[in-house]
Amino acid sequence: LRRDRAVADFLWASNMPLDVARITRAHIEEFVADQLERWAPSTASIRYRSIHSFFVYLEDEGEIEISPMRKLRAPKVPERAVPVLSRGDLKTLIKACSGTDFEARRNTAVLRLFIDTGA
Repeated sequence: LRRDRAVADFLWASNMPLDVARITRAHIEEFVADQLERWAPSTASIRYRSIHSFFVYLEDEGEIEISPMRKLRAPKVPERAVPVLSRGDLKTLIKACSGTDFEARRNTAVLRLFIDTGA
């Protein structure tokens, strides 16, 4: 198993099988739990999806009979509120770009574009 170093490293460090035919659902569940303890839920979810694709490929190619990830759900990634700048902060940013030279006008234009589009 070389497609995802994170899972291979985890399996090796945990004395679990590296042969894809011997990896079980319990091994994958332990890996996901480890990822959730060590990383953000989004990272754990990305790694889950990566190895899920790998096991689907192995199943499609006949390398394994049934994926150990069948019916296993991906880790939930909670929504996070994105902080928004206040009007005062935006005015301060635009004021910091004031001027008549090229760079000042360019920076002001970029900021206004970001502000107007919500970027």
